[in-house]
Amino acid sequence: MLFPFTHSMKKKSSCNFIHNILNKKIFSKEDSFTYSSIYSSHGFPREKNPQQQGMSKPDAPTTAAGQLSSVTSSSSTIAGASSGSSSGGGSPGTVLNLKVSSSATADSPSPRAGSSTSSGASSRGSSFAGSPTVGGGRSGSTSVASLFGTTSTTTTKNKNNNVNTSGASTAAESSSTGPATVRSSSSNAGNLHGAVISNGGSEGPKGVAASTVHGRGNIYAVGESLLIKRMLSSTDPEDVKNAGNDQYKKGNFSEALSLYDRAVSLAPNRASYRSNRAAALTGLGRLAEAVQECEESIKLDASYIRGHQRLVSLCIRLGRVERAKKILKVCGPQLDLGDIQRLEMIEKHLMRCSEAKKVSDWNTIVRESEAAITAGADSAPQILVLKAEALLKLCRPEEAEMVITSAQKVETALRKATGMLTDTTILIVQVQIDMALGRFDDAVTTAEKAAHFDPNNSEVIGMLRTARAVVSARTTGNDLYKAGRILEASLAYGQGLHAHPSNAVLLCNRAACRSKLGQYEKAIEDCNAALVAQPRYTKALLRRAQLNCQLERWADSLRDYEDLKRELPGDEEVARALSEVQLGFKKSLGEKMNQMWYGGNVEDISSNDQFREAVSHSGLAVVLFNTKWSDRCRQMTPVVDQLAKQNVGVKFLKVDVEANPFLAKAESIDFVPTFKIYKNGFKVKELLGPTQEALEHAVSHYNSTTL
Repeated sequence: MLFPFTHSMKKKSSCNFIHNILNKKIFSKEDSFTYSSIYSSHGFPREKNPQQQGMSKPDAPTTAAGQLSSVTSSSSTIAGASSGSSSGGGSPGTVLNLKVSSSATADSPSPRAGSSTSSGASSRGSSFAGSPTVGGGRSGSTSVASLFGTTSTTTTKNKNNNVNTSGASTAAESSSTGPATVRSSSSNAGNLHGAVISNGGSEGPKGVAASTVHGRGNIYAVGESLLIKRMLSSTDPEDVKNAGNDQYKKGNFSEALSLYDRAVSLAPNRASYRSNRAAALTGLGRLAEAVQECEESIKLDASYIRGHQRLVSLCIRLGRVERAKKILKVCGPQLDLGDIQRLEMIEKHLMRCSEAKKVSDWNTIVRESEAAITAGADSAPQILVLKAEALLKLCRPEEAEMVITSAQKVETALRKATGMLTDTTILIVQVQIDMALGRFDDAVTTAEKAAHFDPNNSEVIGMLRTARAVVSARTTGNDLYKAGRILEASLAYGQGLHAHPSNAVLLCNRAACRSKLGQYEKAIEDCNAALVAQPRYTKALLRRAQLNCQLERWADSLRDYEDLKRELPGDEEVARALSEVQLGFKKSLGEKMNQMWYGGNVEDISSNDQFREAVSHSGLAVVLFNTKWSDRCRQMTPVVDQLAKQNVGVKFLKVDVEANPFLAKAESIDFVPTFKIYKNGFKVKELLGPTQEALEHAVSHYNSTTL
């Protein structure tokens, strides 16, 4: 008589089987088997698909490394609106047959190239995520013990049949050569969705495999720390210096500097210790202090070539051409030929910059200064100042500010380390940048600071006078404008423009006054001048767009509003104005337009008639077909809400396919989330589980094109 092999018997048999494995009663440690083979062949029940579960919770959780969990799929089949369930694949009452996106990109049926699965796993069976083998030999991994939270054992057999066994705290700590990262993956077989562990290629200190360090990384770090502490208390300067060298080679410049400091304190008259300290400071980006250490090294031993070499390299980076040339005269043939060539190239680029400045050739200055930086003078204040000034003259104040900030950092460090005087050239350029960006009070403060350090400099005095005149004009004009005295305010702004004709802020303010006075053409001229001085000045761009709209210059206004939409993607007022201008532009072309949609919200669709009415209107309509239980749908909902606020001229609709199964079937929806884009009543695009970037690109593209 045959007894049925029940589910409980299967579970008991499986547990006995694993127990025998762990006690090595069945397999020897050289045998190779995988988690999936035990999972699929020895009685562990697989999770039923959502049809068999009666759609209780279609989105199953993703399995994590080291946990026994059901195998989920990236495209589960869901009975959308059925009254019953059937293990055979759907009841006669089924209306929808949905596939659910469980990852950011739904149309990714196969694993990415380069993803790893364990040895012996088929496309149907899911091996334990993330245990790729290393090296050219065969390998087998025993990860069953991780089911019970115990330590797993990894057995590797190389080409010489030498077996190496290593322990790991969890099954996720595989024998890789770098830190592991987890990414979602789906199988072409359609029944897998889990995590694949992709390994990097880094190694630990002194060639030790990262997997070895990974298992006892904390122990290694503690050992390093104790070693450094012991060396810091040592009285042998050579041992301390050697320990510093080891840390320097590992890129631990702070630790190396501490050890070199200790070595210098023990033997202050050794030039090599000073030079090594300079190397650590250079690694930390503290170039000014590194120069001082090299100078001290040379003072201690003028024949120490390594100190001269380091000093030349630092002088090249800081743009100190004359100092580097003096060192070359002393040590010429013994120095690095590459440094000599770099010095010659930097000197040549500086000469070209000087010649270009005499004729105000700002583009050449930008090009030659960048070439000098590329040649090695990456921290030279005078070169950075030249580049910043040229960018400012080319109406690129934002870029100029970034460059001058770098120059100020280097100059401040040099001044603190060497006691050098403040470079007023940097302050003069900073004043001009502040003026261009409308920071008038900051400009006055900086100009006063420059005048304090160099009171006899005529350029500094002129800059201070200009800054004060602009501040006075802006303050007076603003007060008059607020009081409703528009004409007088316009004249006040004009007085400031006499002192600084290209000031974008004053030009834009005067444009506002002229607009109020009905002088639209003059107002547009002021906006044009402001945008020439500062091309990304959105206030001037918005004012010009509004003026062109008032004058019904639809093409010019549309161009400005489209630029504003790119600069201010989340501005609802800009989006609404853009929609109005688009409508006016189309009407000017003779197109017959129905009433335009002005929304900002997402409309819920509850009937087929409502859906047909919504997508048949003129303009753009974006429809989201979703479900309440899908994680991916829930992730996309706030994205759609944000897009609706940013594109108030676009109609956004939402259809719950479970609440509207017949509409979903009529639209052939078998995947959620699905987006359909309609323009002027015609479907132009369908997206299955798109990323946020793909959806935003599609909306932007079809909103700016015409059918």
